[in-house]
Amino acid sequence: MITKTLSLVFVAALSLVIVLNTGWASPPITIEKITSQCINNASTLTLTMRSDSWNIYKKSTDLYFYNPPGVLSGQQWPSNINPATFNIAPGSGTFEVRTSGATSGIHSYKGVTCGGPQKKGMTWFHTASNATYGTITVGCGPSGPDRCDPAHGDTLCTQQLPVLCIYKPKPAFPLPVGLPVPNEYNRWSGGVVATTPPHAGNFTNTAEVNQFCTDVFGVGWRVAEFHDGLYWNFQAYGGTVSAPTVPSTRFWVYINDQKDGNCWQP
Repeated sequence: MITKTLSLVFVAALSLVIVLNTGWASPPITIEKITSQCINNASTLTLTMRSDSWNIYKKSTDLYFYNPPGVLSGQQWPSNINPATFNIAPGSGTFEVRTSGATSGIHSYKGVTCGGPQKKGMTWFHTASNATYGTITVGCGPSGPDRCDPAHGDTLCTQQLPVLCIYKPKPAFPLPVGLPVPNEYNRWSGGVVATTPPHAGNFTNTAEVNQFCTDVFGVGWRVAEFHDGLYWNFQAYGGTVSAPTVPSTRFWVYINDQKDGNCWQP
């Protein structure tokens, strides 16, 4: 009897060691089909999760697609959608789908390079800093060949750039007393801004970009929009990736009335 009890204890302990060594406590995420294709001249990857896995993970809020597997942030798997389609860079590569407790393992794929001009999205710059008030100006940039293009985009969506995120409380932060507002195109936004780690512009839609801002900075943060002031530029509290150096490197910004100005869908 003692020997049998000790054996059961040993088996239980061994099972625990195996679980700890794998690093994943939940069943694996099984991807049964991978399809590369061009959609609206963008390279995409459509993944089909096997039905038994889908029944387990379809309601997960932390199910993400990572391409390549080592990137800090991924594209969230759309809720209750299987198969799901994700934007990728042209050509072949690797990916992983995972939650906090499960992984698909690393998969390789043979991608596609779509014909015609590659999709571009609009980017802005950090153009001025005001140390007296703790504010900055972000915007389209000075006139010239490097100015942003809100109608057609100015930067390839495959480029890894920060996203400019903004937090606007209700009521908004009031205009700091004495802060110069040189013209209507440099209005006070009523918010605070910050930039994320670099990420390709190939988000699925604006909701996914907003969620990325929330994941990085917290509840209430979203992607900054072209009209958060009036348009072209705005002032805000905060900083960006290269502050206080100006003009900064580019970062992704959303425009809500120019469908061809963004890398992602509305």
